[in-house]
Amino acid sequence: MLGILFANWYSNGNEIPEDKDKAKGFWEKKLADAERFASTSQLLFMNGCDHQPLQKNIVAAIETAKEIFPNIEFKHSSFQEYIEDLNEELPAELQTIRGELRNQKTDGWSTLVNTASARIYLKQANDRCQTLLERVMEPLGLLSKNRDFHQDFLEYYWKLLMENHPHDSICGCSVDEVHSEMETRFEKVEKGARKFVEEQAREIAQTIPTVHEQSEAIPIAIFHTGGEADTHVIKKKVAVKKIYFSEMDFNVIPNVLKKESLPHFYIERHDKTKHYTHVKDLGVAFGYDLPNDGFRRPYYAREVEVTFSLQSTIHLGYEICYLVPTNEPYDIEKPALIWNESNAKLENENMIVSIRENGSYAIVDKHTGKVYDHLGMYEDVGDIGNEYMFKETGDGKRETTEHTSSTLKLLENNGCRASVEISSSFLVPKSADEQLKEERENLVWHPERTAGRTKEKVPLTVKTLLTLEREAKGLQVEVSIGNNAKDHRLRALFPVGEGNTQHYADSIFEIAQRPNKPEQQWKNPTFDHHMQRFVSLDDNEHGLTIAGKGLHEYEIVDNGTIAITLLRAVGELGDWGVFDTPEAQCLGTNSVQFMVIPHKGNVLQSKAYLTAYRYPLEPTVIQLEQSAGREEQATDLFNWSGEGLVLTATKCALGGDGIILRWFNPTKSASKLKVDTNGQQSIYFSTILEEKREKLGESSVALNVKPNEIVTLLIETQN
Repeated sequence: MLGILFANWYSNGNEIPEDKDKAKGFWEKKLADAERFASTSQLLFMNGCDHQPLQKNIVAAIETAKEIFPNIEFKHSSFQEYIEDLNEELPAELQTIRGELRNQKTDGWSTLVNTASARIYLKQANDRCQTLLERVMEPLGLLSKNRDFHQDFLEYYWKLLMENHPHDSICGCSVDEVHSEMETRFEKVEKGARKFVEEQAREIAQTIPTVHEQSEAIPIAIFHTGGEADTHVIKKKVAVKKIYFSEMDFNVIPNVLKKESLPHFYIERHDKTKHYTHVKDLGVAFGYDLPNDGFRRPYYAREVEVTFSLQSTIHLGYEICYLVPTNEPYDIEKPALIWNESNAKLENENMIVSIRENGSYAIVDKHTGKVYDHLGMYEDVGDIGNEYMFKETGDGKRETTEHTSSTLKLLENNGCRASVEISSSFLVPKSADEQLKEERENLVWHPERTAGRTKEKVPLTVKTLLTLEREAKGLQVEVSIGNNAKDHRLRALFPVGEGNTQHYADSIFEIAQRPNKPEQQWKNPTFDHHMQRFVSLDDNEHGLTIAGKGLHEYEIVDNGTIAITLLRAVGELGDWGVFDTPEAQCLGTNSVQFMVIPHKGNVLQSKAYLTAYRYPLEPTVIQLEQSAGREEQATDLFNWSGEGLVLTATKCALGGDGIILRWFNPTKSASKLKVDTNGQQSIYFSTILEEKREKLGESSVALNVKPNEIVTLLIETQN
């Protein structure tokens, strides 16, 4: 791929003088600057920038330049023209750069990597919205009876979400007012799309036969949109009995429902197999229906929360299960409890998790015997940088939870999953000291700042929720941070061990391999990196992968430890002026979620990346009423196999009735992809723009996917 370096910034042709005397000096310098880096005679000058209005006299300024330098052709051009002219002069030898452009012999201060941790709450909202649209709403459209209707709503929500994607918006490096409006947009997308998904799923489900031999059995439709067969722990609130206001005086309904004793329940799948479910009584709650052909219908309902494990072979489709009441406990083997109270351990088929007194935890990988200890300790340091860049305080004051004590609270333990809350607190400086205010007002560039942290301290409360599910390969962690401090950064630490100079991180359609240490030219004391879904480090024998939801910043620190940024609190925009951003201090409660995945070897060898990619995906579950229906009780639009391949898109083709499927191969080995569309029509190669290319076959195909290749297939569907 031809790369073009904007060596003198992306606005090196800004404000071109029309005056001859000024233009002569301007162009002498600009031409010399550009020629230093040029491989051809085609020199690119960019006339424009953010915060820069259109130069109205640009045509006259170009004419002045032509007059002063008659031997040089000045052309008001376009990118396309420039590249065409450039290609005609390319020399035989060009510098070749391999890998990412993150650590290419720079001093490390202008990479702006710490925008990945500015206002993390925005990144989390974006991650929720993108996951919802990509992995739930888009695939659900393939099951919809009115794809055009579905596509209209989908396009609306994508366009609304993309209004939050300009770089200074999603990077969290603007003023507070910009980001307040972003929060409203995110909420519109998330709540609107979730409601639309629920309505569409219910409409699809109404065509499914849900009659059961027991009239009181409650049908539950489970929509699998992740594109892969998988095991999930389903947790769903179910109304086991409703009494509408039209049936009884609403004042007495709650007491009537409370007096009724709950039966025992089990889950019955569409194939008549029966499964254990844990049932929690939630009491009585108000609710209402909104019929399509009538006025609202208020009711009170007796609600329960059901939790059960579901192993499904469905890639993209649905199945019906029933919550069946029974007067006597049904003879179904109850799974062993995951939490062991006597020794404070969580345990499933794959791992044992032990909780330490200071709130950190150890994981034993039962397949290898490897012990990962002191995981999840917290480290807090001062930050006198800005929304763009982290800069540690000059005094180097650090606080950790290494020597703190914690308390445990069991929240759930039902054989399908267990959750334990660890509460701890430690003191951190209240803010940076007064010197930071002076440095900001005097526009001291962040690398030169030396301000320290105050002597006054405030408590930083941290609640760590550990959740382990039956058969899970990773430990789910949710951290709630009560932030009372300013100008600081909080990270979670995960020691893996030395033995490797490289690590892996999820990037755009690839799993990038990066050095743990920077190039010699790197001057920044920190070596933070950006990740999409996960980061992974191994010691050549065993590894640990941390997958996040909207957590995009990490660093590999001394002794082979992964440091994940959970919170970064700063008070200014930075860059080129004095812009206060008090909301970027992220005061109050901040919550983050991630998964800790132990494995043998590195993340590629172990295929742990597949667990990381599946981590945020959950089925859509809808409670129904029994009805005759006309479709099957379970359906699967397609199935596929491919060692190590990652499915990234399952969606309706734009402007047609086709299906788009997309995979990429992150490994260094070719993989055979097999796709069976269950009777659909022709299968074609497609571009990422969904342009039909070579025909591959009918109904099913098999093809080789090369290392690092992205493959898009277009499947024509039957009318």
